[in-house]
Amino acid sequence: MAYGSFNSGGEALAVDTTLKVSGAAADAKATGDALAGKAAASHALFAGGANGTRSTDIVDSVDAYSASLTRTAAATLSGKRKWIGAASLEGRAFFAGGASTNLNSNTKCANVEVYNGTLTRTAATNLSVARYSPLTATIGGRVLFAGGDFTKVVDVYSASLTRTAAADLSRSTSGGDASIAVGNYAIFTSGLVVGSDGVGSFVGNTSCDVYNASLTKTTVTLLSVARVYMSAGTVGDYALFAGGGSNSPYSDVVDACDTSLTRTTVTALDYPRRNLSSATVGDYLLFAGGGRDYDDPSSVVFVYTA
Repeated sequence: MAYGSFNSGGEALAVDTTLKVSGAAADAKATGDALAGKAAASHALFAGGANGTRSTDIVDSVDAYSASLTRTAAATLSGKRKWIGAASLEGRAFFAGGASTNLNSNTKCANVEVYNGTLTRTAATNLSVARYSPLTATIGGRVLFAGGDFTKVVDVYSASLTRTAAADLSRSTSGGDASIAVGNYAIFTSGLVVGSDGVGSFVGNTSCDVYNASLTKTTVTLLSVARVYMSAGTVGDYALFAGGGSNSPYSDVVDACDTSLTRTTVTALDYPRRNLSSATVGDYLLFAGGGRDYDDPSSVVFVYTA
């Protein structure tokens, strides 16, 4: 079962291996923006987020969905925050960083909290740098939290919750990039350029930073078109990068790479869009939602198979 995002009524959507869409019990608090979702053993967890645009709308709730789509309230986060990095490792869900106020105030968090299969929360060592929107990937029995908030730093957590560091990203990231793991590689796109004035611009980039299971970093050209705000997912032995774009026109391109990092371009989306959501269920990879702008959302779901 793949869990998707929430519909306009706050209902969590789920898709089974026959691609049948069903609804689960609604999240009681964070039905809208910037919540983080990840799996812990037999549950899918959705943590933090906001149900409005004010700092007071940010929540600390954690909702857990079982395989039967029953919702349970897990222990709350240690504080209210959104734009959290989420990853899974050995049946546990990791939630790292975030922001506890709106962007104007920009109070960043370094907290890392881990939930196990019984929904028990454990505090891990904080991130080395407080930040929001870190990219995430799991590789070689370790979780990587990379970049975020105009940084390049890469924090690495083992199953014992020990924190170490990997080589910095080649470029800063801040919410407009994508990450995915395929085979023995963790892949991070990076389309953010920070000028001498400290202002970042999302210009896109065709090269990606790739870390192997030993955390050795290389830079590989995996995108046929430079872009940001794309979505990444896996199906079979392939990682796919769909849509994106920094300014209009947006992209309908879908790039794929296999476990050897060989790149191909597959069937494009029906029309250009960015900010899609992705989920894998069985032999299917789904790209859903997105749009050509914030006022042009889409309800279409594209399905790719290996």
